[in-house]
Amino acid sequence: MNLPDLQLGDLFVTHSLDSSFITKGILWISKLGSIDFDAYYSHAGIITYPNGMTFESGWPRIGSYNLYTEHTDKEIMIARHKLMTVERFLKGYGAICKYNWRLYPFWRFAAYITRTEKLIHWSSPVCGELVGMFLHYAIDPIACSEENRIAVKNTKTGKSSTDFSHWWGITPDNLADAFEKWTSDFDIIGVIS
Repeated sequence: MNLPDLQLGDLFVTHSLDSSFITKGILWISKLGSIDFDAYYSHAGIITYPNGMTFESGWPRIGSYNLYTEHTDKEIMIARHKLMTVERFLKGYGAICKYNWRLYPFWRFAAYITRTEKLIHWSSPVCGELVGMFLHYAIDPIACSEENRIAVKNTKTGKSSTDFSHWWGITPDNLADAFEKWTSDFDIIGVIS
C-alpha cells in the first residue's frame, strides 16, 4: 500500500471493501444520524507518526495501530486540517490519550440505534467521536474559516456538520462529509484502495 506523505494530526476514514455484518451495521447506524442521509465510511482515526502509526478506537481496544497493517483491505481517505501544527496535534492528542487501552465501547451502538448517542456518553468514545474530540481540542473553532462555522446545518438538530465542540455522536461518515463537502478547512491528502 502506497500512502501519501503523512504528518502528525492527519485524519483518516475507511470504507471496508468486504460487506461483513459489523460493517453493514455501522453504516446503517451512521445513516440514521447522517446529515446527507447516506453513509459510506465506517471507521476513523488519527495519524500519530508519519510512518503510519495511528490512534483509534478499534477492536478490541482504543490505542495505537498501524495504517499499513490494520487497514489493508479498505479504501482509505486521508485528510489534513489546514491549521494543524505539531503544537495543535499535541494539544488534541493530550486530550484523547487518556482513553489509551480502554476496551472498545461496543455498548455505545445501543445509544446510536436509539438516537441517544449525544445524551448517553459516560464511557469511552467510538472512532468518529474520538476524532471529533481530537479536533475539538486541537483546532480552536474561532480560528476556522467562516465557511466552517456556518457549514450546512443538520435540519434535525440545527448543529453544524463540522461543530466539533459536540463530538459525541460524530460518525466516520460525518467526518468524511466535513472533509470533502462542507468546509474548506481540510485538504484531502489522498484516497487509497
